[in-house]
Amino acid sequence: MVCPVSENMRNPLPPPEDEGDRRLLHDVQTHGWHIIHVGTREGEESTGPGWSYSIGLFHTFGNAELIVVGLPCSTAESIINDLGSRIRAGQRFGHGMRDPDVLENHDVRFVAMRTEEYRAHLGYAIWFYRGVEFPVLQVVWPDRAGRFPWDPDCVLDDSTQPILGLMGTDPPS
Repeated sequence: MVCPVSENMRNPLPPPEDEGDRRLLHDVQTHGWHIIHVGTREGEESTGPGWSYSIGLFHTFGNAELIVVGLPCSTAESIINDLGSRIRAGQRFGHGMRDPDVLENHDVRFVAMRTEEYRAHLGYAIWFYRGVEFPVLQVVWPDRAGRFPWDPDCVLDDSTQPILGLMGTDPPS
């Protein structure tokens, strides 16, 4: 299968500094992306919900990187890998889009992440891209009733799933 290749692939990859960097670069070169998990370790005091994000989707395919906040690492990884496979097959995602095929019985929405949030959430991606010149979409999931955090009566709040982009606005339909 021939993968669509982004213009960004012409940019050289950063030189690895350790085994973690080598693994990340290998995954991007082999699979098209790598996934990072950030969160509170067992036994540590919680400082908020954890998150998982991709590195390489923009470099390899020209699609925005993806971040999932507030779900278990295994669930977030499954979501990112599923979406990454669809991106590899040519599907594209953008701000405000709905997708019914990510979660069983519920849509997710894609929200463009504000660049101001990158340093707090995407440190390894900033190293990879050598700056903040790459787009990121937050994959926003609904509560059990299918309501998103910006919907009235949604039971999710910032302590569960903070929205990292376009705060206070409903993404376009």
